[in-house]
Amino acid sequence: MQFSLNSSDGSKGNPRSGFLRLDDNISCFVYPLGGNVGEVSLVRALLYIIAQCLGAICGVGLVKGFQSAFYVRYGGGANELSSGFSKGTGLAAEIIGTFVLVYTVFSATDPKRSARDSHVPVLAPLPIGFAVFMVHLATIPITGTGINPARSLGAAVIYNNEKAWDDHLLFQ
Repeated sequence: MQFSLNSSDGSKGNPRSGFLRLDDNISCFVYPLGGNVGEVSLVRALLYIIAQCLGAICGVGLVKGFQSAFYVRYGGGANELSSGFSKGTGLAAEIIGTFVLVYTVFSATDPKRSARDSHVPVLAPLPIGFAVFMVHLATIPITGTGINPARSLGAAVIYNNEKAWDDHLLFQ
């Protein structure tokens, strides 16, 4: 089984077009470790998913080890649904936030886009960063912004709080 994200003309996109290539739900299944553009076997995709999740767990473990006071103060970085919001509202916020980010990444890195062929193609990270900023402004008060499933999993595993696990499916 192969996954392919080629453009309609068969050309492949630029795998290094932005720092946050697809740092969201789509990345867990297609581009988990920085953008292998083209076809990815099912085994390789599963290995990438496992590697990204293990990396997130190790990263949160390092933060807990080196910055324990901040780690405890900020709940281990684990995403939780804020009080006063239903799970449906939290799920809608995560879906919309992820859509905005994915749409922006695909738009900014589209190889057919004439602006990408200009003398300043390095500007693609600007709209992506702005989209991440805007999604965070909108969803931090609701869910803490879990637009990266691996990051949400790593924080939940290390923090291991009942509330974080109760709401965890919202971020996957």
